[in-house]
Amino acid sequence: MNAIPDLEERFLAPAGWETSNFENEDTGHRLHFGYGAPEGEPKATVILLQGLQEFSEKYYETARFFIENGYAIAILEWQYQGRSGRLESNPHKRHSDGFETDVDDLKRFVEEHIRYIFPDTDLHMLAHSTGCNIGLHYLLTYPEDFKSANFSAPLIGVHGLNNLPDALIMGLIKVLNICSTSYVPGGRDWTPNDRKSDGTDKFSSDLERDAITNAWYFADPSLQGGNPTIGWLHHAYEAMHTLKTSKAVEDIRTPILFGIGDNDTIVCSNESEKLAARIPSAEVLHLKNAKHEILMETDDIRDSFLHMTLKNMEKAA
Repeated sequence: MNAIPDLEERFLAPAGWETSNFENEDTGHRLHFGYGAPEGEPKATVILLQGLQEFSEKYYETARFFIENGYAIAILEWQYQGRSGRLESNPHKRHSDGFETDVDDLKRFVEEHIRYIFPDTDLHMLAHSTGCNIGLHYLLTYPEDFKSANFSAPLIGVHGLNNLPDALIMGLIKVLNICSTSYVPGGRDWTPNDRKSDGTDKFSSDLERDAITNAWYFADPSLQGGNPTIGWLHHAYEAMHTLKTSKAVEDIRTPILFGIGDNDTIVCSNESEKLAARIPSAEVLHLKNAKHEILMETDDIRDSFLHMTLKNMEKAA
């Protein structure tokens, strides 16, 4: 039995929450997921795609929101984080086998699990940061699967590096990638000091929500995750560059909401705006004072994004 931290009820698992695992033989990945639903027939199913080094427990409050509004919700944990398969040499390292393998994992999840657990329901995507990048690649490959997509702080560019040519950065990373499973320069295993949870760090200005990650990490050390590897950075830059240069994004017709935090110092908001401008079905929501983790932000910021997400979903239904 996994330990549960001492958190408010709203941050704990919704009633009836279930978890499961599956293996994708095509990618060699072992994936973990959780899901829940309201009583009776759900309006539709929301699939939440996590950001870097996140885990299902972090989003219990968000799951409660959708269940209370009549939606089923499922949360998939990417390979190399959460309770999914980890890098054997060091489980703290967030590695990657290529974002295309994550797209393959998500497709397998949709077809073999979600279609079985919640049959005959429309699907809506809710994604954060890295999950948005993977989600966009999924929409390019499987444009008919999701009725809408709702993105929190999309990873299209890295804050502070948008003025450097992608070719220069990708060339440097390619050289470094001979040590693909090494940490990025300056990277390390998780430490409690990675999040101050005092309103001053780069993730969130909400003290209670920002403290959730460390609370779970202390309660269940198997969830702990450090910085990404050079291999992850290599694949992330390839995936970002593809989205920025692909003409195919201009053919996306899925209604998309881009939630962009004005105080985000992790991803490059300008790159998200430029990409959104190229997608005819995209709408941008600027969130004043929001840092990177919009769904972990203060009530006014979080509620604004969630209610716009509901409107986007209802419009697409």
